[in-house]
Amino acid sequence: ISLDEFFEVALAALARGYERFLAEGFDFVREEWQRMSVLPKSFSVVTGAQRQEAEVLGLSESGKLIVRILDQVRELSSEEVTLCLP
Repeated sequence: ISLDEFFEVALAALARGYERFLAEGFDFVREEWQRMSVLPKSFSVVTGAQRQEAEVLGLSESGKLIVRILDQVRELSSEEVTLCLP
């Protein structure tokens, strides 16, 4: 496949996804992300100087990562944490 063909297919897929987002909202994006996520079920979360084990629960309606740290469920935005694999 040529580079031009690749970009044509990729941009067409992006346009279809954007049209679907406009029609259906973020719910379909969240569902697709959760279906295709490659994040491990558990990992270390670093917030500031603190490192804790966390369990991935999903993605919130606003796009934040939902995790369980100890017995507390939290929603974390990307700028709040660094994900570290064990």
